[in-house]
Amino acid sequence: AEYIIILDADRDIDAGNIKKYIEALKKYDVVIGSKRHPHSTYQAPLLRKMLSLGFNALVNILLGVRVSDTQTGFKAFKAKHLKMIMKAIVVKRYSWDAEVLALANLLKLKIAEAPVHIRQERLFKMRDVLRMLLELLGIVYRLRMIRWYQRNIGKEDPQYKLLLKI
Repeated sequence: AEYIIILDADRDIDAGNIKKYIEALKKYDVVIGSKRHPHSTYQAPLLRKMLSLGFNALVNILLGVRVSDTQTGFKAFKAKHLKMIMKAIVVKRYSWDAEVLALANLLKLKIAEAPVHIRQERLFKMRDVLRMLLELLGIVYRLRMIRWYQRNIGKEDPQYKLLLKI
């Protein structure tokens, strides 16, 4: 397929915008759902909203990913880029989104934010919040300290190596 859409299976997110996301992929490499987009609707407990804002701020600061919302489970990709990124992904849980966007950023892919309609009623468990923070620190370590991603992404594809200037 030319495009890949990823949508959380818990049905908290309205999938009605899929056509708009695919249309946006004609101009962008990655389209992410953003709870903070002006045309989004977002219903969730206040604590969950605050945790989301805090985590997104950390991702922006620590990973250099400049988007307003990294964690919404509605994303669209040009397949060729996502396939390359997935070869270097380490995180398999909650911070997966941040890692994918850090690698997209590293590859200088064009990322667009799009509206979503979300209704979340559940809160996070404290151990899940801590796991997200640990996963994020692992991403920071691989990206900034040992530059693991820079050495491992796109090994077999010269197009990506040129983007990374290695």
